[in-house]
Amino acid sequence: MKKILPIIAVLLISCTPKIKVLTYNVGSFGKFQENSIPDVAGIIKALDADVVSLNELDSCNNRHNSFQLKELSSVSGLSSLHFASAFPFAGGAYGNGILSKADIISSETVNLDAHGGYEPRSIAVIETKDYVLASTHLDVSKTGANVLQARDLNDWFALHYTGYDKPVLLCGDMNATPESPVIEELSHIWERVSPIENTYPSENAEKCIDYIFYLKTARSVELVKSKVVKEINGIDVAKASDHLPVYAELKVGPRRKSFNFISMTDTQVGFFDYNSGCMHSDSLFNAATIEINRIKPLLVVNTGDLIDAPWKEGWELQDSIYRANMAKIDPSIEVYEIPGNHDIPPFNEKNLQKYLELRGYVRFSVVRNDCAFIGIDSNCVKDGAEEAEAEQWDWLVGQLEAAKKCKHRFVFMHCPIIRHEIDEAEDYFNFPKSKRTKYIDMLKEHGVEAVFSGHTHMDNYAVYDGIQFINGGAIGNALARGYPGFWIVNVSDDDVIAEYVATPLPEGIGPVSIW
Repeated sequence: MKKILPIIAVLLISCTPKIKVLTYNVGSFGKFQENSIPDVAGIIKALDADVVSLNELDSCNNRHNSFQLKELSSVSGLSSLHFASAFPFAGGAYGNGILSKADIISSETVNLDAHGGYEPRSIAVIETKDYVLASTHLDVSKTGANVLQARDLNDWFALHYTGYDKPVLLCGDMNATPESPVIEELSHIWERVSPIENTYPSENAEKCIDYIFYLKTARSVELVKSKVVKEINGIDVAKASDHLPVYAELKVGPRRKSFNFISMTDTQVGFFDYNSGCMHSDSLFNAATIEINRIKPLLVVNTGDLIDAPWKEGWELQDSIYRANMAKIDPSIEVYEIPGNHDIPPFNEKNLQKYLELRGYVRFSVVRNDCAFIGIDSNCVKDGAEEAEAEQWDWLVGQLEAAKKCKHRFVFMHCPIIRHEIDEAEDYFNFPKSKRTKYIDMLKEHGVEAVFSGHTHMDNYAVYDGIQFINGGAIGNALARGYPGFWIVNVSDDDVIAEYVATPLPEGIGPVSIW
């Protein structure tokens, strides 16, 4: 039996799927020639590409009265195709496309808002038996629209593919150089596999703006080789388009053994609800529960400000809407909650007891998938209730001691210890300066990797002394630059990747900014 095992191992390795990927802004096949489809098809054939991401395609418009993607499919031999219109153009359409050797199991077009930039954009998405691939072309505007489009793109893929068991690839013309805010935004969840080498313009290229990435929270890929394609025998590549094509050969990596959880905060039913009987809060909350149920995380933690004004006139309606929406979460998903400052206003024994009668607990500690999840009440810290804080401190240390053999340790609270830096100004939205170092040192000593909080109604992310401080925007009303949403956290043995995602907003509901 021992002699057979190495042979089996070799067979398994040899059967590992490989993907030859090409991404190419083809400039509607008309930048330097009347029709460069034959040259582009020749490049595809010479590279023996399995799948091709294409940008700047015309579809049956007055500029090119043909379905260009279908024409290229016929000439190149890649029979499976999907076109994603970005916007109507000249009596037809203009957008992105994908050609694939493999059969397409499913396809989708995702629309990206213009965000005040030059024009709206789209993402073409396909799935085959071995991978998911997306093709996009972000705005060329200098107004920052392409950064917002990159954020929207991240939101969509985080919501739909975090923890996916196939590689998820992203290709295209990002209209952004490697050091730009756009690529920084994408790098939250994407890993680049294409080279940092100039791709535009095709003659004497000066910028690297065309890329191939894979999603870090889905199944991994291993880079075999990649290059910017400059030469193909018999074809003047520089004249086929004003961009150079980018090629990568990838091997499908091992399955990512991981799970997801969600940290949400500030449902705060009734907060700035336009005197509408909490309809705004209800709509936003409902939209979030729909996404949570589709993601099916292991657990959900609500880090406080559950409703806006307990025990004041109308609070029963707020509470009933809160309970109704929490009840919509699939019962197979564990749900935990801790109080915010609106839930115990202010912290004292009387208000604490009223909260306990309503909710049952103010802190929790569970171990799931060999990871510790511990929630505490930050109100006693913020409101200077020293005796209650000391009792909770001892409890927290004890829970962390008990969890020292866990792979990961996460702590949840309402008020953030810090938003950005240890010495930031003390205000309503963070811990007193006198207590920050004490808590951070203790958390570090016990190997806490991430602290999740809310309270600010704005998403913030910081790393201090090796600990991630992850502050959520609101499920309810966002403030200032924030937008409604929650954190999706993907946990494997080796890493913890968190991405803040916008809740897909119901029609007529938008982010609210009051500051």
